[in-house]
Amino acid sequence: MSHKLSLNAPRRPALSMSFSAHKLWWKYPDKTGLVWDDLGQQDTETRIYSLAYLENRISLAGTAPNAKIFRSIDYGLTWTDLGRQGTEYYIQSLAYLENGIALAGTGPKTAFCNQDGNGRGRSRAKSRYRRGFFD
Repeated sequence: MSHKLSLNAPRRPALSMSFSAHKLWWKYPDKTGLVWDDLGQQDTETRIYSLAYLENRISLAGTAPNAKIFRSIDYGLTWTDLGRQGTEYYIQSLAYLENGIALAGTGPKTAFCNQDGNGRGRSRAKSRYRRGFFD
């Protein structure tokens, strides 16, 4: 199953990422045109549901069935596993709001918010909606 969702980094329009089922793909310019490289399956995750570009080359990928978030600091060329987010099953959506605020919509019941601007800070609120999610 192929998804058309892609991520284009500002000021780097020739670089973009996309995914199909459980693999990430990275696109870059070469002499013959645009080339897609298969970055492979990320850990044991079988689904990649969402991608988001934060800023300063930082990108995020949300996965399932273990609700992991993967972080890239090089426009998506390499990825670091940030671990499972709570007891959730999947990261359905990721969004960057500006000013260091990122959101993750998860399933089946929680939303997370990161406010440190680099995709790593984490704090938890005692409510249905938790604050912070990137370690």
